[in-house]
Amino acid sequence: MYPRRTVRAARAVTGALTALVLGAGGLAAAAPASAEPAPAPAPAVQVSRTELPVGGVTAVTVEGTGFLPSLATGARPPLAGRAAGAYVVFGAFPEVWQPSVGASSSARKAAATSWAVPADSMATIGGASAGAIELREDGSFTATLQVDKAELDAKSPVAGARYGIYTYAGSGAAVAAYETFTPLTFVEPTPEPTPTPTPTPTSEPTPTPAPAPAPAVQVSRTELPVGGVTAVTVEGTGFLPSLATGARPPLAGRAAGAYVVFGAFPEVWQPSVGASSSARKAAATSWAVPADSMATIGGASAGAIELREDGSFTATLQVDKAELDAKSPVAGARYGIYTYAGSGAAVAAYETFTPLTFVEPTPEPTPTPTPTPEPTPTPTPEPTPTPTPTPTPEQPVGPAVTVDRVLRTDGSLDLTVRGTGFGAGVAANGLYVAVGPRLGDAWYLDASTFQAATWVNPRVTTAVGDMAPLAADGTFTVRFTGVRPTYVSNGVTYDHATTPFHVVTMAAHGSSDRSLDTSTPLSFDGVPQLPATPPAPAPAPAAPAPLVVEGLTSGAVVAGGELSLTAGGFRPGEKGIRLELHSTPVVLARGLTADASGVVTAQFTVPASTPAGRHTLVLVGADQTLRQAITVTAAQPRCVARSVSGASLTWGVRDSFRTYVAGPVARGTITPSGVSGTGPWTWSGGSGRFNPDGPAGAAAWSGRVAFSGHNGTLALTIADPRVQVTSATSAVLTATVTNADGTSRVTLATLALSAGQRTVGDGRVAYSGVPATLTAAGATGFAGFYTAGEALDPVSFTLPLGGQVECDASTGLATTGADALSGVGASVAFVLLGALMVGVARRRRGTTTA
Repeated sequence: MYPRRTVRAARAVTGALTALVLGAGGLAAAAPASAEPAPAPAPAVQVSRTELPVGGVTAVTVEGTGFLPSLATGARPPLAGRAAGAYVVFGAFPEVWQPSVGASSSARKAAATSWAVPADSMATIGGASAGAIELREDGSFTATLQVDKAELDAKSPVAGARYGIYTYAGSGAAVAAYETFTPLTFVEPTPEPTPTPTPTPTSEPTPTPAPAPAPAVQVSRTELPVGGVTAVTVEGTGFLPSLATGARPPLAGRAAGAYVVFGAFPEVWQPSVGASSSARKAAATSWAVPADSMATIGGASAGAIELREDGSFTATLQVDKAELDAKSPVAGARYGIYTYAGSGAAVAAYETFTPLTFVEPTPEPTPTPTPTPEPTPTPTPEPTPTPTPTPTPEQPVGPAVTVDRVLRTDGSLDLTVRGTGFGAGVAANGLYVAVGPRLGDAWYLDASTFQAATWVNPRVTTAVGDMAPLAADGTFTVRFTGVRPTYVSNGVTYDHATTPFHVVTMAAHGSSDRSLDTSTPLSFDGVPQLPATPPAPAPAPAAPAPLVVEGLTSGAVVAGGELSLTAGGFRPGEKGIRLELHSTPVVLARGLTADASGVVTAQFTVPASTPAGRHTLVLVGADQTLRQAITVTAAQPRCVARSVSGASLTWGVRDSFRTYVAGPVARGTITPSGVSGTGPWTWSGGSGRFNPDGPAGAAAWSGRVAFSGHNGTLALTIADPRVQVTSATSAVLTATVTNADGTSRVTLATLALSAGQRTVGDGRVAYSGVPATLTAAGATGFAGFYTAGEALDPVSFTLPLGGQVECDASTGLATTGADALSGVGASVAFVLLGALMVGVARRRRGTTTA
């Protein structure tokens, strides 16, 4: 039997704690014991590798179990109200990162993400191309992440962030059970030992098949002019498709092929040694892939060329040093032709470098003019075409022009211009063919300096006005009549005698592509073959040309989106052209001007207020009106938040709890720090963001209140509270709670905003007298003193609103205050309270009997 003093002390403690429970409103009666099914296994992951090389990209497989779909329900689109699944992430997160404790998403830096969702939701989030993987009914999934430490480091993780594989609930759900962390370690690769050579056998060796040839390239030219654009042919051999397998889309798991690049790379540039891609500056790229993968990467227009089964390819690159220099290569970068594996593969054998040298061109000698022979009457000869130069191995076939000319008695010329090798213009906007002087290095920018011009493009099939067709094989024919040796344009006189004229070609619409530039000198000498040019009739307006609109997706544009258009058939240099949107006319642009070929180009914005539905673009000129039907879809609502600074929060936790701690039973103390008042307390200087239109937003404060009693047996600290407004009627209060079990971020209470008072004015939003209800997680934080659902002291907070800021997860996307532990809050409280009572009794017993 215990001594009487021991029994008396135990009874006193038991009575005191019983009074505490009764004073706090009591606890629910314990439910009768019953057999319960075994709990489902907790979510867990198995990672195929946790120690990885520091450089390059490594595929890591993550196997998940126990992620039952029913555990997480989406709180925001695209899976609001449905099974939210789990994000599976390679990232670098701070020590406190979990959404369930209200940690900000801005500190979670990720470089590779998959989203495990039920099969019927995979299409909703964009399918496999958007990272969707199947979350099976039994809660299992399999994800393969491409782990690249350099890519993650480029996102500047916060100090102390931990590299690893993380999982957490998707679509705004906050489920603590889904939150796992598996650390990853990055190590420098160990050099491979040099293999010991095998002694040569004395017997006759068995014939060994010759190894496949190593990948190699042959470049048609390695010494190029420093100015202009030069076509360079690259022949590759030995690039067997089986040597390189893609590590990321679009060719993940397939033959990755090889990039063929004109660029300026540093001395250490190879992906196989982990060199950063940011230092590899390129100006022209082809991608050699097997024929069945060319469409996957966008076809020839995206640079796809065929990588044949024998590992060979042929690429033609347009080498322009000026374009590459504009990309600011790193100091010491080397100009050349490079090859390396595509789609994220890192294959050393594919990595080749062929240096290129750029030299100033040798000035061409000034030709001695041929004396004009005495005219003799001769029959009109057939025009003799200028021979097309025969290409040599040092000069690949490219754009070329021949000019047939006929001189008239008034000194003017009739010209027939034929072009070949202009295939690049077929996939673009075509080219201009013009006659006049070449003035300065940027002669192609000012169309007003030319006497005549024609737009050659693939959109027409016959010559119409100032337009002519460009055939699919890159050929064209253009005719000019009455080209004179002098003319006036925009008040400036141009004279062939002082500034020789040329027939020139250039990419259309101000393009920076110089691969279509040619220049053929023009001569007005010779014997006249035709009478003078008759007076030209007043020019008739060119036939209307199609109105081409770019930027539409399946014929539609989102209200507020940007489009561009091109249209021909206007008068050369015509001004005052107007663009409208019908049916209710809205002027989108006015004062548009056609170029020397009668072509108008414009970029414009579809007003955000445009109603969804069918509309018509109308381009109005002096002689023609062009129309194009478009469909406008509704713009997504724009989220605009306001910064919050100097916010205040007033809260007393719970009046009965303060009374008990400071009363004669607990004989404790309450110690505030960084707050004002004696209870309730006021936290000041809070900051955050708030979207009044939601309403949604959050504010956080620094400061703490520590409770201590029963000679230290009762110890609780509530610090750094944060209020998250999730809707017009609800919010949650979180805080960092320290008790005997440790320190954690806890959702303490749900706040019924609709039951409080909301005041808006003077640049601030204020809530006062808001009822606060304890959550199950909060009850655990109180070590079971109270049960979930009990009332805490009301909360008041004020949010001063500053300037506009971007929306984030707290302001643009509602989060839930639901707590997964609410169903077991009462039983947890009984267990913890019982443990506390036993602990106090044992401590008192030990003290009394010592």
